[in-house]
Amino acid sequence: MTVQPLLGTRGAQAPDLAGIPSLAIKRIEVLRDGASAQYGSDAIAGVVNIILDDTAGMDAFGQFSQYYKGDGKEYQTGARGGIALGDRGTLVVTGEYDHSEATSRTRQRPDAIAFQAANPTLVVPNPVQRWGQPDEERIRGALDANYAFSDAAKFYVFGTAQSGEGVTDFNWRNPAGTSSVYGASSVFPGFSFKSIYPVGFSPRFGTTYSDYQGDTGLRGDLSDRFSYDLSAAFGRSRIDYTLNESLNASLGPASPTSFYLGRLEQREFNLNADFVYRLPVGTAAPVNVAFGAERRRETYQVSAGDPASYAIGAGAASGLAPTSNGFPGFSPSLAGTFDQTSYAGYLDLEWQPIDMVTLGAAGRYEDFSEFGDTFNYKLSARFEPIKGIAARGTYSTGFRAPTPAQLNTSQTTQGLDTTTLQVFNQGRLSPSDPLAVALGAAP
Repeated sequence: MTVQPLLGTRGAQAPDLAGIPSLAIKRIEVLRDGASAQYGSDAIAGVVNIILDDTAGMDAFGQFSQYYKGDGKEYQTGARGGIALGDRGTLVVTGEYDHSEATSRTRQRPDAIAFQAANPTLVVPNPVQRWGQPDEERIRGALDANYAFSDAAKFYVFGTAQSGEGVTDFNWRNPAGTSSVYGASSVFPGFSFKSIYPVGFSPRFGTTYSDYQGDTGLRGDLSDRFSYDLSAAFGRSRIDYTLNESLNASLGPASPTSFYLGRLEQREFNLNADFVYRLPVGTAAPVNVAFGAERRRETYQVSAGDPASYAIGAGAASGLAPTSNGFPGFSPSLAGTFDQTSYAGYLDLEWQPIDMVTLGAAGRYEDFSEFGDTFNYKLSARFEPIKGIAARGTYSTGFRAPTPAQLNTSQTTQGLDTTTLQVFNQGRLSPSDPLAVALGAAP
């Protein structure tokens, strides 16, 4: 699956497995050994292979649930339909819809109680902020099709797609103590954000996302001993961010209360050629020789948000917080398109000299345009003296190649110190950021 464009504070970037309809899954295979020698970057701890259901027939389901507290209602429904293409293949389509409402597991903040007591004419929401699961709505689908022209040529195509949106809340900004928002400023004489948010505000962070990925190829058996699989895969994952019930304090009365923060997008295109040859050597089983090559291109794009979402207004000089409060928008200096191309080749051998022993060895060389090259290998053995009881061991090397997003982008977020009630910034810098280099970062 295509990885999501979202990077965590520590730079983690991973696929969204929730984008695969559960009704479309036939089985899940897990390789627990390190597998960088076969699959490359990120396979240090193994591989999860999700197999889509390609059988003919129909299934449907509906489901409702809620939390014991009475909130968090969730509605799910889905259907799967598959038809046989004669005796040569199948066509299967799956779709699911999921809507979940927010949960709240919070009590009124002590400072909100104190603020209400000091301002009896105001109506302070109770609670002023929500802790719990967000509102979310998601639609997802899957396609799986295959058709055998002959034993030597079987066409296949499969893919998944999803779109959805969600909203969550940030910390409440207290009018009595958040000076970086409500403080007086000589730049805006006579103005206070109490005229807009007299009882404070809790920024509402929204995401709208859409993903799709597809894989198509041709595979078959050229003989009893030799088979091949040629494939191409493309994927795109996109997230748009918004922030409502917020402000840019440094802009004073000119500040909007809703912001478009920008877009993150990840695109991937892979070409693969894989072959398997079963070499007879007169032992319990032939030597399984797998080899192949891969070309992979990753593109990461950051698009800027509204100017007000990243602006540092005149009020910043007098201590008012700049940018959209809660999450700064992506500025033109952060925006851009970044890519990386890699080429790889691998060889994987597996041999069963006697029935109770299986030996394996694999090696993979890979070259990245932005990272450099690497070679990794794996040695494995499995011993099964009694059927159903076995011992196995593996020694392997692995690596983690940084993605274009991790190499080129920075991210900052805002938080609220609930003790001092001051807004603070935190985040992640790219290795090439001047500040990161000054602090000792290296490629």
